[in-house]
Parts: sequence; C-alpha cells; structure tokens
Amino acid sequence: MKTRNRLLSASYWICIIFLVHACKSEDKNPAYCIQQGDFKATLTETGELLAVNARSVLMPYIGWKYGWQFKITGLAEHGSEVHVGDSVAQVDPANVQKFLLEQENLLEVEKANLTKLLVEQTNKSHELEARLREVQADYNLKKLELERYQFESERKQEIKELEFSQAKVHMNRITRSIELEKVIALNSRKIQEIKVAQIDSNIKQARDALGKLTVLSPLAVSYTHLTL
Repeated sequence: MKTRNRLLSASYWICIIFLVHACKSEDKNPAYCIQQGDFKATLTETGELLAVNARSVLMPYIGWKYGWQFKITGLAEHGSEVHVGDSVAQVDPANVQKFLLEQENLLEVEKANLTKLLVEQTNKSHELEARLREVQADYNLKKLELERYQFESERKQEIKELEFSQAKVHMNRITRSIELEKVIALNSRKIQEIKVAQIDSNIKQARDALGKLTVLSPLAVSYTHLTL
C-alpha cells in the first residue's frame, strides 16, 4: 500500500514538474500555458460602420459656367449634430468669384459701348436730318425754277427738268437712307442692350451661386455622411 502511495506521489510531482517546465519553455505561445482566472479574448473587426438613420446632403446645382471641379474648404465634423440652417459644408468660391469679377468688368465695358453707340447714332441722325434739309431746300428751289422756266425755250426747260429730277432723286435717296439708318440703329441698340442685360443676368446668377456654395442643413439631424 505504501509502495502504491509513493508511486502516485511520484507521478503527481512528475506532472507538476512537466507543467512548470512547459510554461517556462522558450515557446511563449499562450495556447500552451495554463493560467488561473477569468478567460479574456480580444476580437478585432475591420470595416465601415453604417448609421441606422442616415441623411445625405446634396450640393445644389449652380451651373456649368463656373467649372465642374470644386474644392471643399469646410466640412461638418463626422457624426456631429446640426440644426436647421447650420452650415454643413463650404465649397471654395474662387471660380465663381473670378467669373463674377470678369462679368462686372465686362458689364462696364458693354455699358460704355452702349453709351458710345447711342451718341454715335444721335450724331449720325442729326447729320442725316441736316443733309435732308439741304436736299429738300435744293428740291424746292429746282421746283420753283422749273415753274419759272415754263415759258422759256424747250432747251432750257429740259435742263431745268433734269436738274429737278436729280434733286428729286437725291431727296428720295436721303429719305431712304434715313429710314434704313433708323432700322439699323434700332437693331444695333437692341443687340447691345441684350448684351448688357445678359451680362447683368450673369452677375445676378453668380451672386446667387456664391450663396449656394455654403451648404446648409435642411433638417435637425446627426450627420454621418455628406454627399457633395
């Protein structure tokens, strides 16, 4: 009996020595170590978290005149809470400001061109009217001479008739020139006024576009994703 107890005791110590030797061996893999206490394990998972209730904010369309690529200079913090009307994104306004400055300068030039055109048309109209008065005076004179020479010789009457005919042709020509010049002046003025109106419209649209570059929140929510 004593021999059996000694054998069991020896086997017990051999197991203890084996376990201690296994834990102190160069292989430090925890899978081979026996520890006392609560078991703890760490699990690492990679990927992207999705919000349960997400909102996407779209950048308003501002037009093709200012280019297609815009830089975002400001953005609401990811996952932050915002209220209605709060800024959630700011787009670089450099392209729009450049276009606006160009259009404002062009507007001044075209307004000056319109003023110059009106002055030139007024001067030309006055010149044509003065020329018409001269031609009318000559026409009236030739007409009186023709009446006065009705008792003269046929040769003289023919000369006065030719002079009267020429005066009449001149008067008709200057009259048509004045009418044609009025039509040309009207069309030229309309074209220039349309240019000015178009540039003025571009300026208004550019100013509106500047306001759209600050994207505001339409809802009071917690934004986890912004689509611009």
